[in-house]
Amino acid sequence: MCRLHLGVAIVVTWAALTMAQVEDLTKQEGGKGPAVVEAVVRLIRQSCVFPNDHLLLRRFAFVETDDGLDPNTYRAGFNGGIWAVSETDFRNTQNDPRLSRFYEDITQRFGIDWNRLTWDQLRKPIYSGLATALYIAQKFNGQAIPVSKEEQAAWYQSNIHPQNLIAAYNYTKQSDRLESGTICGSSNIDLAFVVDTSSSLSPENFESAKTFASNVVDTFNIAPDSVQIAFMTFSSDVQLQFDFNDFSSKEAVKNAISRVQMKLGNTATDKALDFAASQLFTAADGVRPNSAKVAVLLTDGKADRHSSAVASAQRLKDLGVTIFVIGVGDVDRNELESLASNPVCTHVQQLTDYQDLDLILSDIRQMSCEAPVVVQEGHPQQFPCGTSSNFMISFSGPATVTVQPTQGFVNIYGSFFNPHPSPVSKQFATIANASQAAIIYVNQMSTLQPLYINVDTTGNDPAICHRGSSFTLTIQRGSKLQFGSVLTCVKNGMIGECSVLDILTSQYNVSQPSNLGIPNPCTPGHPGYFAYADSTSRVVSYNYFIYCSAEGILYLVECPYNSWYNNAFRQCVPGIPPTVTTISPIISHVTPPAFTLPPVTPGTYYNPCTAEQISRGNFFFPYPGDDSKYIQCTEWPNFAVVKDCAPYHKWEQRVLNCIYNMTVVDPTHDQYLTSPSPLDFNCTYGLQTGDLFYHPYPNDHTKYIQCDQFGNAFVKSCQSGRIWNQYLLTCIPSGVFSGSGVPVGK
Repeated sequence: MCRLHLGVAIVVTWAALTMAQVEDLTKQEGGKGPAVVEAVVRLIRQSCVFPNDHLLLRRFAFVETDDGLDPNTYRAGFNGGIWAVSETDFRNTQNDPRLSRFYEDITQRFGIDWNRLTWDQLRKPIYSGLATALYIAQKFNGQAIPVSKEEQAAWYQSNIHPQNLIAAYNYTKQSDRLESGTICGSSNIDLAFVVDTSSSLSPENFESAKTFASNVVDTFNIAPDSVQIAFMTFSSDVQLQFDFNDFSSKEAVKNAISRVQMKLGNTATDKALDFAASQLFTAADGVRPNSAKVAVLLTDGKADRHSSAVASAQRLKDLGVTIFVIGVGDVDRNELESLASNPVCTHVQQLTDYQDLDLILSDIRQMSCEAPVVVQEGHPQQFPCGTSSNFMISFSGPATVTVQPTQGFVNIYGSFFNPHPSPVSKQFATIANASQAAIIYVNQMSTLQPLYINVDTTGNDPAICHRGSSFTLTIQRGSKLQFGSVLTCVKNGMIGECSVLDILTSQYNVSQPSNLGIPNPCTPGHPGYFAYADSTSRVVSYNYFIYCSAEGILYLVECPYNSWYNNAFRQCVPGIPPTVTTISPIISHVTPPAFTLPPVTPGTYYNPCTAEQISRGNFFFPYPGDDSKYIQCTEWPNFAVVKDCAPYHKWEQRVLNCIYNMTVVDPTHDQYLTSPSPLDFNCTYGLQTGDLFYHPYPNDHTKYIQCDQFGNAFVKSCQSGRIWNQYLLTCIPSGVFSGSGVPVGK
């Protein structure tokens, strides 16, 4: 069967392609992989419950279980999850007076009563991560967590694997491997260093600051269409050393940093931040409208005018600049936090000495890569494909967000609570392609909180928008919904599929008259469009048409000035209406025309929602090439919606439903399932990922029992010459001995 590409082969009109209210795989049992781990670490870090662990929690997961990909992670009888927390260590994190403040914060931020959890709940990644964070906090008991990976490795060996003499070595090497494979999510960053050179700074410390900046530059690809660097210093006054226009290669930037000289004086932090807002982060100095904007403020002293510095920092943030503050020495942390972006726990670093700066290179790079592009209302902005780009959109009222690539398709994930939505943690997901834009309409929010979206153009799918192409993102005031697009609506804080009425209201004047003086053509279950005629003269009024909702509610729609309702297109079109005609007051039912898209490549188009299938009551079909999705037909022919099954479920056409992917669909069920009863095989209802799904078959070692989620048991046969091994949960060659020295199957 040919492969389909979402949003291209399946036609979607006014239904959102994929929609889920807060899908969070960090809370799914058996979750694993780098994306899940990074989402857990990000959620914990951004909650500000725990002190900065300097990537210890992230490295811990990779070293301990390869981010849960180690096959022993979710083995039967062990519930420690991705961070492999022992039952003893988990119990020790509960009801400990030293951790009482963490319990309160965990309840407030995560809605979890930690002291009532059971060990088996750590099979969910977020609980395993929180247990490890509590364990770390308990062990350090208020002392600073080591910044360097070497010191962390020594702690790891001493506290986690004291009997393993090479545990520290493994931690260091695995951490190096993890960080060498980490790719920056954003390719467009305008990053400025704002460096304090006041008289309290020694020449040696200033050289350390320059070396740190140079080493940060080393971690990025420096180019006009990638990461750009600017550098400014300040003491009593501000000195712009070079702006974003000046150097376009890594070598040139590093050479320029090495030539920067100190200029002693006071600590005019307010002047530095004000200069950055008014002059440096401007188009004249090379800032791009489609970039993530980052300022790294490095200081060792108290600002001369603190209140002015806070006001200047806010002006910089209002421009969409993310501010990281690094304080070295005895600096008031409250002052540092007052200047940094939120959450301050991830945007403030406090070090004892300038020599420690290089220890936070990974932190600064990671947080810079995650800095969102703050998008303003106005003209379309263009962004390169080939990366995963984060955006933050603030609202002052109803607004429409439109995303469309120039070629291929892009995946879009959105959330109002998670600054980094992804396939792992999101409130909704949708797809846009070169023929169909994705439109997100936000009607009103109770707190007008920002919308965070991630546009992901990474992956190996040949139809995805690839590097060298681009996508546009537009923010417009009010509702700009259009038929033929992939639509998502946020109304009164609820996320769902946009209705036909949402689109009509966006484009036209819509009213709900109590009496038109004509027979009401609207009946429940029969949505559609109708021409409108005056009740007395029966003359068609081309300035109006009638829309009937699926609930049978009648709406009168008025066309804009200088346009008329054209029944052939089922919408208002510009121009002069035709000659006046009369119609019967009994108005015939009209269905919208089929809307189709040409295939991207020959043979890829597929739409099972034909009039014949719908007339037979067939509304659900498998999605070719991906059993985690299915196709749902609407009441109109040729209109299809692609739906996602829940996590760990797949579509089963025989039952027209998504089923748990551990379920066994076995046509030989009735033929081979004989006595004893399935209950004797321990196949109980409600088995979950990680439970035991396999059991030995009584009195026949060449067979075994496989359970499904619903308590059904299925007899399976090993291949010829093999017998079942319950310890390994697989068939092995006959005659192989078990670990106990007893021949298997004897």
